[in-house]
Amino acid sequence: MEPKDAIAFNNLSIEASAGSGKTYRLAERFLLMLTEYLKSKATLKSLKFCGGNQETCQTPTSIDSIIAITFTNKAAAEMKERVISFLKCLAGIKSDNVPDVGLDKDSSFKLLVEIVEKFSDFHITTIDSFMNRILKAFAADLNIHPDYEITFDRDTIFDEAFETLVADKANAEELLSFLNKLLLLSQYEGMNPKAIVKKGLKKFEEVELEEGVVGFSDLLNCLDIKAKTLEEIYNSLKRKVRTEIGIIRQILEESKKLFDGRQIRTLKTIDEENIIEKYEKLKERQSDNPSCNFLKSNNLPPETEKAFNESFNSLIEISEQFLLLKGVYEAEAIKEQLSKLKEIEKRIKSSLNIVEISTISKDISGILRKDLGVSYAFCRLGERISHYLIDEFQDTSHSQFEAMEPLIDNALAGEGSVFVVGDKKQAIYAWRGGDYTIFDKITNKDGIETDRLKLNYRSAKNIVKFNNKVFKVAKLLNNEFSSALSKNSAGKKIRDAIIDIYKYSYQRIDKNKQDNNPGYIEVKLADKDVIDENRDEFYRKSMIRLIDRLINKFKLKPSQIMILIRQKENIKKVFSWLKEEFPNIEFITEDSLTLISNAEIKKLLLVASAIAFEEEPAYKKALELINCNIDIKGLTEQIKGLTPYEVFVKLLSFDEFDNKNNKAYFDRLLEEVLKLTEQQKSLQEIIQYFYDNPDITITLNEEIEAVRIMTIHKAKGLESHTVIVPFYDWSLFNPPKNLYRTVDLSPFVKGKKAFLKIDKDIKLFLDDAKEQYADFVKTQFIESLNIMYVASTRAKENLFIIGTFKEKKNNKMTSGDMLDSILKGVYPDQFKQKFFLKVLKFGELEKQEENKSGSVDDGEIEQQPPKRVSISREFLKVYPKESFNANIEEKRLGSLYHLAMSFIGFMGNKNIDNIAEKAYQKASSLMGYKNPKAVGLIRNTLEDLKDYFENIDGFHNEKEFVDRYGNILRPDRIVVKNSQIYIIDFKSGKKENEHLQQVGNYMRLFKKAKGIIYYADKREIVRVG
Repeated sequence: MEPKDAIAFNNLSIEASAGSGKTYRLAERFLLMLTEYLKSKATLKSLKFCGGNQETCQTPTSIDSIIAITFTNKAAAEMKERVISFLKCLAGIKSDNVPDVGLDKDSSFKLLVEIVEKFSDFHITTIDSFMNRILKAFAADLNIHPDYEITFDRDTIFDEAFETLVADKANAEELLSFLNKLLLLSQYEGMNPKAIVKKGLKKFEEVELEEGVVGFSDLLNCLDIKAKTLEEIYNSLKRKVRTEIGIIRQILEESKKLFDGRQIRTLKTIDEENIIEKYEKLKERQSDNPSCNFLKSNNLPPETEKAFNESFNSLIEISEQFLLLKGVYEAEAIKEQLSKLKEIEKRIKSSLNIVEISTISKDISGILRKDLGVSYAFCRLGERISHYLIDEFQDTSHSQFEAMEPLIDNALAGEGSVFVVGDKKQAIYAWRGGDYTIFDKITNKDGIETDRLKLNYRSAKNIVKFNNKVFKVAKLLNNEFSSALSKNSAGKKIRDAIIDIYKYSYQRIDKNKQDNNPGYIEVKLADKDVIDENRDEFYRKSMIRLIDRLINKFKLKPSQIMILIRQKENIKKVFSWLKEEFPNIEFITEDSLTLISNAEIKKLLLVASAIAFEEEPAYKKALELINCNIDIKGLTEQIKGLTPYEVFVKLLSFDEFDNKNNKAYFDRLLEEVLKLTEQQKSLQEIIQYFYDNPDITITLNEEIEAVRIMTIHKAKGLESHTVIVPFYDWSLFNPPKNLYRTVDLSPFVKGKKAFLKIDKDIKLFLDDAKEQYADFVKTQFIESLNIMYVASTRAKENLFIIGTFKEKKNNKMTSGDMLDSILKGVYPDQFKQKFFLKVLKFGELEKQEENKSGSVDDGEIEQQPPKRVSISREFLKVYPKESFNANIEEKRLGSLYHLAMSFIGFMGNKNIDNIAEKAYQKASSLMGYKNPKAVGLIRNTLEDLKDYFENIDGFHNEKEFVDRYGNILRPDRIVVKNSQIYIIDFKSGKKENEHLQQVGNYMRLFKKAKGIIYYADKREIVRVG
């Protein structure tokens, strides 16, 4: 490799809007550092990485002196893939456009080999993994043994701590007090006190408790109040109120000609019983001279004015004192039980030597705040890593930043380098602690330069233009929105945040795309007042018509379509609507394509369990039920002396497992098994690991012919040819109902803090409460607005938005309301209303090449198993295609039969023919499809399963359950008879082995249940369990 001149590289903070190539820039920077490391090894003139006040900086001395930090496993995998791909291209192994970093083929190949040989030093990792690395440096400070294990199972720790808490007899009285407080909140219902307490603690467990806060008794002393109970305080308040009201009313009577009759209505109706209710109205009139707010024109005599004002202000002060004491008193029980719960959790984690992934950065931050000195291990970490590349910095939490900041400062002050990228417009993770303002903190550090990526490489011309106009500050702050904002207590903060975040939202169009398809935008907003009762039907019909139009008329492939949804519960609705209407199109949702949900993985773990727990006959019996013919006894002998990893490899060599169609699942499982084997875990522990961690997912090839349905949050970082955003009606303003915080009591009680609920009254007289409340509302609003931005910037060529609006806007505006207010100003001639719909069409929707994957009218199509490979796309779940060889008419008949059976409850003495006919008519009316054969299937079912429709104790049809792994299960019918639970599943097709598994899954929802599968065509009953 020939030596090259040094290039100065400054520490850099880049603001990168959607589609501007930030991942490319990160990978390029990483590659430049690797190049400089290789050059330094050859003792050539090195590249300068400049930072702080240093004129030159240290060249990377090893691969592990460089670290790239991302926020998800998906992003980390993508960046690793990008860096390796660049090197392969430079080494001539593959061809593609790559940045010129001064590496020749031989050097690139050598670097690839070194990365493979030292892969553990190749640091492209997640923020959680890096926090774990830092935590290990502070293990001694936190009294944690360095070989601790990380757990993701927050619920198990909580459950064990809760049981310990309620079992403590000494805590019984305090728990009862806590229960009373929960019932007062009117959000906790039921007859089980323990369940109510558990639900309450679960809701409050994320609340941060600070040290040194005053309690109720402390506050009484601070205010010099002799009363000891809230009741005594209230009685004292009433006496004082009567005195002050008497003075005010006497003045009103004596000077009644001077007072405005309408203005004094509140003063005339106020008394000791309603003073707290009237507090807000009184506070509105408080000023330097309150009497002026009630007079016609002339002033009161000086002495009278002074007396009025003193009594008026005294009423407010009395009210505020009581509201504060009441707030602290009511929150104290919550604080006490939370403190005890957290202390028990701490003991549990210490005894088990485990650390929660969610608390790692908070633990580090807590140590650093105490300023006890920095551990030697932490210093060594700072010396070892000197070059930082950090992605998605706008999603960093305060505790994560506090944990990283000393290391970043060390790099800036020494001879390292810092490179961060982020986009405040894409900050949508406030709900998990992300704070976009932290991006400004690192940007404003000395020695860091700033830059912006202004070119959009992703989207077609019209889509870039649309987003430039919609998210322009002047358009966001239009008259309608500004009017709504003026009525919000956080209005100024929100306005300032919009200006700060969106001032550089404008993007340039990629010249290379000028001659391509210019792109198409279609917005459809329905008047909410008109369609409110039929909201779901509006969205259902809109989605069905649009998918039919895109796939059948414009010949888009399913893989070109991505549906983005704000709320996860609506994913299921959309999936069911589209799957029912388009049975021969495959759909993907984000509902976790987990290892544990795959039938082949379940079978593999079952075989492994039969070996590992050979004394348990249940596993062998389960294998018989699914017709698995592996000789467990012989296999147990064969695997003696093998490591767990070798055992799983051995198992996968059997023909019993479908490797061809499940390769990605098996590869992912072996990856985890290898890691656990290296940690000296036993076969039993590894099997249990997969059941305890049901969220382990595989990723899918984007070329799979399926429509993707996911939340907007999970779509961040993704893109698609065509994007559809239904349910565009989420709330922008979300005032908190139960906002509990530690609040500075100044100016009411200076230098003291208390834990209390910030409500509409408390924030009127405590400045810190007002600030915290406004910050919360602002943060919620910005996240909702940013979700609009993220959704609109995923599309490459076509963008469809379907939502609702209200003609009369108020301070409860939704995303649809805001978009409506913007589009009226941006596209006044094109955004027109017809009946209850407002529609904007911009550009031209282009027809694609013939879609060979099949459409709703294709009839019978040979089934192709979906291709699954491991790539960087996580959290996806495939709903496999139904067999297209089956006759469409048979499928419809099956759906009609199932729907009809869902309408039948108790049969009693009613005529079976009448029941069958009535259920059939109702189902066919709803489906818009008739097939008299269904009546016979229904009648036969009722005759053959008569015992489960007569003389029963109870039943549920199509009731949804969620199992321990988060899977949604919906048995056809559950019957309780003579204290026995029966799970009944109706089948209109042929027998399948998976039917037994399906019913088995249903049965596991209950402690003791029996299963029945009824095959309607053959009139055959199969009993399970």
